Amino acid sequence: MFHLGQKVVCIDDKIPEPVASWDTLNGLTKGNIYTIRWIGMYKSTRHELHLCIRVEEIFRKPLDYYGIETPFNANRFKPLIEKKTDISIFTSMLPPAPVKKKELENV
Repeated sequence: MFHLGQKVVCIDDKIPEPVASWDTLNGLTKGNIYTIRWIGMYKSTRHELHLCIRVEEIFRKPLDYYGIETPFNANRFKPLIEKKTDISIFTSMLPPAPVKKKELENV
């Protein structure tokens, strides 16, 4: 579902309840686009494993015993779907270009 370098959109910037005073989102904002720089499993404070990511745009200070940067739960994001612009449907509706007089003389 996710890969390094992928653009993702934040869909959840709520701080869970109850929350410890150190548990902040460091500027994570719903609707903003971020770039994945790390993906992996991370053990929560309840010792549950979760798929998590770190993003290029936000660096969080380490909050665990090992000094490892705390990632964001991957459930807070969805992949950004980039739509490529295709105007072929509109160009196909254009009338054919008129034939120039000089082109008719050469026939």
